[in-house]
Amino acid sequence: MANTTQCGHVTPRRHTSNVRRFLIVVWVTAALYSVPFPPIFAAPGDSSPAPPPLQINYEELLTTQISILETLDKIDDDIERRSIELNQLQDERQRLSVNLVALEVQAEETTDLIQKTRQTIRTRLYSIIMARRSASIDFLFNPEHYMDNIRKERTLRLMLDDDKRRINAYREQLAAYRLEQNRLDSKRNELVKIETSIHEKKKRLDADRATRSEIMRRIHDERRYFEKAHQDLTRAYEQVTAKIAKIEAWQDKKLHFGDIKGQFRLPMSYAHIVTPYGPRRNDRLGTVTHHPGIELKSTGSVKVRSVYWGRVVFAGWLLGYGNTVILDHTGGYFTVYGHLAQIDVSLNEVVETRQVLGTVGGPAALGTPGTLYFEIRENGRATDPTTWLAPAALSGPLSE
Repeated sequence: MANTTQCGHVTPRRHTSNVRRFLIVVWVTAALYSVPFPPIFAAPGDSSPAPPPLQINYEELLTTQISILETLDKIDDDIERRSIELNQLQDERQRLSVNLVALEVQAEETTDLIQKTRQTIRTRLYSIIMARRSASIDFLFNPEHYMDNIRKERTLRLMLDDDKRRINAYREQLAAYRLEQNRLDSKRNELVKIETSIHEKKKRLDADRATRSEIMRRIHDERRYFEKAHQDLTRAYEQVTAKIAKIEAWQDKKLHFGDIKGQFRLPMSYAHIVTPYGPRRNDRLGTVTHHPGIELKSTGSVKVRSVYWGRVVFAGWLLGYGNTVILDHTGGYFTVYGHLAQIDVSLNEVVETRQVLGTVGGPAALGTPGTLYFEIRENGRATDPTTWLAPAALSGPLSE
């Protein structure tokens, strides 16, 4: 029972309690209006400048201390490595972009939910304030409505308790919103770093490709660079010759490679010769060089196959040849397969005729891109591969 005076007015103790509740409601409402909402789409930070392009002193390539082949191989290796890294970064960027869009959609949904909850709480608190104010005034002028006011007070108290639960849920929504914002900021920062790395990789790749193009242009247009490149190729050929000379003979096996001369197929299916064996004359530069092998290009396959039974005596990288497989066919006969993108056999493995050795497409140094370099060696020296091939292999591309 409420304490009242004889005039029916509320005692100061009860009046103070009502004022305190009223002030609490006002404070909660003000707090709701003051909650900040950070933007969903924050601007990313500025990326750091890309490193300067690669520089090279082309005149140094003419000295004996520096090999044009080694320089080109280094550039090709850098191009391949950076291309792989660039593809990985672009895949990661795609994954992050998809993830970021999903997080932004989730953040927008959370923002809408928070705004709706906040508006609901505002409306209800305003109704409570007005109802309590109206009940107090009505009680002052109509003491006979005391019981009705008590029931209204209880109803308002239940409403206020329900709104307390709403406010707690609202606070949880705010916490989830801030967590989502932190995750968004983290993903944006990560994406900015990836974009910067992609930009830097592209600049490096462009610089490497420009450097390689300039070296090839000088070899093509200037005799002194052409002659230096040919000297480097001759040394690379001699290094392979020395390597073959050191290979131990395959004592427990004797194959008949030399007996079936003129019957072999090309080591690639659907292939044709783009660079022949033998002397190559450059009338513009006034030079004549010797090409110890042939270059093959296929229109329907990237697989490189052995032309005959043999033992793998080398599988790896060689200066001027790139990734290379060398097969020993006994009797002093060897076949050399260069410019490979991938090697699928291992050292000392015995391979059968037409077995896949790897795939074509590796760096070609001074060779033609996308081709297989093929040699047939007899007692260490290169011979014309076309004299070993069947007429059908020379008349047109053959299938597998």
